[in-house]
Amino acid sequence: MLPRTVIEPLQHQLQFAKITHQQDVALGYGEVFLPNALNRKYPNLIPNCVCKRNSQIREILS
Repeated sequence: MLPRTVIEPLQHQLQFAKITHQQDVALGYGEVFLPNALNRKYPNLIPNCVCKRNSQIREILS
């Protein structure tokens, strides 16, 4: 559980990061490089990590 004093600033930071990421994706950025053919071996690795992380963050903030 997080202290109440950090929840609002953390929510603002997460919103800022989400907007920044959406802008990066719209410009063709916002992804990471997976070396040595890992991108072909695990094509859904990055989206799955993002979804998992988002659900973990929502759980922490609720």
